Amino acid sequence: MRLRSAGALTLALASICACASMAQQPADDGLEALRSRPTLTDEERAAIRNWVAERVRLLVGSDPSASQRAAEQLRAGSRGEKEFRDAYVQACVEIIGSEFRRLELTPAARLVALVGTLGDTRTIDLLLSALQDERAGVRAAAAAGLRNLQTKLAGNADMLPRVIDALREAGRKEKSATALRLIYQALNYSNSSVTGDRRLACSALLTILDDRLRQTGSPALPADGADGTGLQVAWALRESLDEASRRQYATIVARWLHYAVRRYTGPDKLYAAREKTSAPQTVELRNSIELLIAEAEKQLTALLTPPDPPKVVEQMQRADLAEMVAQMNRWSSLVKSGLGLELEDVQKPTQVEIPVEAQEEEQP
Repeated sequence: MRLRSAGALTLALASICACASMAQQPADDGLEALRSRPTLTDEERAAIRNWVAERVRLLVGSDPSASQRAAEQLRAGSRGEKEFRDAYVQACVEIIGSEFRRLELTPAARLVALVGTLGDTRTIDLLLSALQDERAGVRAAAAAGLRNLQTKLAGNADMLPRVIDALREAGRKEKSATALRLIYQALNYSNSSVTGDRRLACSALLTILDDRLRQTGSPALPADGADGTGLQVAWALRESLDEASRRQYATIVARWLHYAVRRYTGPDKLYAAREKTSAPQTVELRNSIELLIAEAEKQLTALLTPPDPPKVVEQMQRADLAEMVAQMNRWSSLVKSGLGLELEDVQKPTQVEIPVEAQEEEQP
């Protein structure tokens, strides 16, 4: 059994903002005469606003080619001197901020994603509002936009705490795995040179991960499978933790490993999901849980440094579910002695045979 990459939809959405700046710039979109002006008149500001409003109208319209052209022009439109850029960003925030809520999902998400490409902190209010939208695609686009602002927010003692607080609260209640992965990524301030930034972001991550563990007893965990990303980001920020927080973090990692193994080997039989015979969402969840198991065991091994660490992932890759469970129960004993954490033994699955087509599928 090989570990599969997960979150294709996440990567596709995340690439919107990352690739938008690479869009070909139109030779002359009608604003070239204004871009180099040191100052702008009220009439010129109105012209910029009208230009943005017209492109937004075309972008959400029914003509695909006109919509695509308008999107490209809006992405490239902000280039210019500070005075022009200020007016352009203000127009985008005002017009898109009033439009996206009343639109259908796809155009609304496209507009919010476009705002996220502007890379301007004046878009924060709009993005934080979109982060609370009832539609998962809009929330995901907002989280991607906030992630794109990380370099602008790092070290900003006024704005950053507000953004991290909003991401923490959004992550605690998020029901979409795609949106939750992007929320986790938006909290990755591991590259910030400010210790306080990293500590604040890591604290928010631990809150989300801990709160979500409390929901694993429900029939279905919302956004199930997204938390491997949360552990990866927390690991990148672990140096900001004090001793007490490190212990808390190790406990969280152990509990996620325990959950993921139970989920994988439990009644839903995720271990038996296969591309040729299972629903795509089931295969995606299996992939995500496999990656969560691998990430959690890697981190727990590094945190506890046992002399003979259990090997859950090794047995998972061998498709030996009984031994995989036995290795998880070894971890339970280790975390009880090392962390004082009581974990119930995972029960061996009642059906451990891997389907014939799965055995064929796993051949290199």
